[in-house]
Amino acid sequence: MPRRFLAVGLLLLLASALRGAQEAPEYPITAEEETAFNFTVSPPQFIKAREAAEAILARQPDSFVALYVLGYVYEWGEANLPRARYFSSRARAVIEARWGAGVPTDGPWRWHARVLRQLISIARQMDREEEALRLLELRDRYYNPELTVDYGWPLMKLGRFAEARAKIAKALASSDVEDRLTALNTLGAMEDEAGNVDESYRVFSQLVGEVRAHNLPMEVTYLRNLGETALELGRYDEAERNLVESTKFFDGETFSNPWEDLSILFMLEGRYPEALSAVREMHAWSHRNPPYLDQQSWADRQAVTAALLAEAGHGEAALSLARRIVDRPDRRGGTSVHRDQSEAGQLLLFWSLARLQAAQLAETQTWAPPLQWLRLAGQRLAIARATWAAGRRAAALTVGRGRLGPSLQFFASKGIDALPWLLPGLVELAGPGAVEAECERLLRRTDASGLRERPFVLLLAGEAQVARGLTGQARQSLEEAQATLPRAEVMLHARIAALLGEVAAADGWRPAALAAYQEALQRHPGVLRALDIALPVIVQSDGSDTARKAAGWLAASPRFESGRWGFGLRIGVAGSRLTATLTTPDGSVLSEARVPVQADAAATARALCEELHQRAFALPLDLSQTDVNSLQGGTLSGESLRRQLSDIIGKP
Repeated sequence: MPRRFLAVGLLLLLASALRGAQEAPEYPITAEEETAFNFTVSPPQFIKAREAAEAILARQPDSFVALYVLGYVYEWGEANLPRARYFSSRARAVIEARWGAGVPTDGPWRWHARVLRQLISIARQMDREEEALRLLELRDRYYNPELTVDYGWPLMKLGRFAEARAKIAKALASSDVEDRLTALNTLGAMEDEAGNVDESYRVFSQLVGEVRAHNLPMEVTYLRNLGETALELGRYDEAERNLVESTKFFDGETFSNPWEDLSILFMLEGRYPEALSAVREMHAWSHRNPPYLDQQSWADRQAVTAALLAEAGHGEAALSLARRIVDRPDRRGGTSVHRDQSEAGQLLLFWSLARLQAAQLAETQTWAPPLQWLRLAGQRLAIARATWAAGRRAAALTVGRGRLGPSLQFFASKGIDALPWLLPGLVELAGPGAVEAECERLLRRTDASGLRERPFVLLLAGEAQVARGLTGQARQSLEEAQATLPRAEVMLHARIAALLGEVAAADGWRPAALAAYQEALQRHPGVLRALDIALPVIVQSDGSDTARKAAGWLAASPRFESGRWGFGLRIGVAGSRLTATLTTPDGSVLSEARVPVQADAAATARALCEELHQRAFALPLDLSQTDVNSLQGGTLSGESLRRQLSDIIGKP
């Protein structure tokens, strides 16, 4: 996935947006207008500001002050950017209709400067980079000081790197410390966007170093961006240190939520309890932010949440959340990633989770009673249709926009914005032949980036070769990937092991297949369901009616292939419980499920089948429905709710 480098903060009101005649008095406004404006001054009181502004406009529709105040309320208080843009544009039109764009010194030029800055901020948040640049040029034509540093981010997003570098160079020469730090942050993001990851790391290191050396206030975004670059370079421990340190610098006016990055890092490293804790902290952090930030990060947060829910076996909740993510994408104004990259990543998430849920439903069908079986079949059909549509769209965005090659590099800036362990899904979406051909091209690179990315590309090449039935080539690619992939990449190592198990089984190397499958189960049990792999098992029961029913249903599950070789799967009654035990050939227990024996033998057997599939193929994270709802971000703690309400009404 491309690194999502973040802007230092949202564009704020330029209180000192003055031009030449700085001693000119403020343009006179009415007492009612002054009161309405004062409600926007820190701490803002959004409801009172809106009520006051609306009352003024009811009597005086051309009050540029009231129009500005409503633009402010809709931008910062209600996160309704289209409405904010409407009222701010009206305020600008009112002023320029009477005084022109070059407002004279005896006119409301300070208000004109405020309105232009407000429109720049709105345009940036709405991903209207060209519009933001036009407004910046207009504003700087009439007012000082120039907003030189603010040009860098939109120019970078538009790919106009030469112009961006010129603006950044000018800002770096400025005596304004904040401008210099903002310029360094933009430069770091731009270098990565241009494919210069080592230079990006150097710039972000310089930024953090200057803050420390001059004892300046540290910002969460500085450390967070440095951590992201360190991760891109394979410096996992350093990335974690920077991200953990960044959590100590909460800022309610920033796009950064370092707990999101830590959640992803912990998941790819197989540290699932820590990932669960980080996801909870991620939501707690976001609930402390004002509402206008939610439109910039809600989908990103929920994508991580959905992935964790799926790993814990809550496929239905995960898929429901993924569907909402596709329907409500984030704005990309504060991140270096483009909208189509995010959309493709969100569709890949939905596609992956839909396939997982379909696999779970297929498992459940093997032991479901007839009426439930029919209902499950209908659900699978609906999911299949949605999966096909999402996959087609994701493939079109990836291949059609020239993002396949960068996506196969995992960390390239031009790739799709997806959780890294989902990227192998592109083998099926784009086609194994296309992926293998692209991998061959990428593997010929001998520069630092090519060597660093080689293990990841080999994994994808191997998976494509497995799909094409080229077991010999696949084994060679996967074994080299296994030997060279960073050890921290636990989820990807599990995927390699599962694929090597498939290759060994296809070639009749049964002991090697079982060893590989065992490694996959121990590292990341969900990968077998994700790859739709059936474990070879020898099913045995104690002969009781309940055990026989369970044994028959388990043997029919798509997660198991019952035969004369494989892992042991023993089912029997022990006291008041029915037990299923999955063991290695030497008798070591891989997974065990126990359920109380009920009067109804079939109900007991069905409960055991469900329990074994949960324990064998999902993470051991015990989540209640309350936990699931909370992780989905659907609930706020009492303190978080009180804090948001107080922010809105302006009362403690």
